[in-house]
Amino acid sequence: PVIFFILKMYAQNIHPFGDETFIVGDLRYQLIPFFNEFSRKISNNSSLFYSWNRGMGTDFYSEITYYLSSPINILSIFFNRNNMYDYISLIFILFFYFEIFKFPIFYNFCNFFVKNA
Repeated sequence: PVIFFILKMYAQNIHPFGDETFIVGDLRYQLIPFFNEFSRKISNNSSLFYSWNRGMGTDFYSEITYYLSSPINILSIFFNRNNMYDYISLIFILFFYFEIFKFPIFYNFCNFFVKNA
């Protein structure tokens, strides 16, 4: 299934295979700046509790706990501002890949309770 997803990205000219991206709406205006700021803070060894680089300053720690709830998002520190589209494409593929393995576990878990009810 992941190979089909990558082939679909290729057929639809989605980044890195073309100029189209997954980035629409809130992803463009909230998450991309957040991941850029997070990557900058990690590379500069800055405080993760507050940021003066977003608006008039913001509580950065609460945003980290909300947006980085998945360990996959920590990979953003390896991408800079210029290749954040590559990072977004990568996490879409990784999230899709891991969901393939999580569904059978969830299904068996629910089926266990139905049988034992």
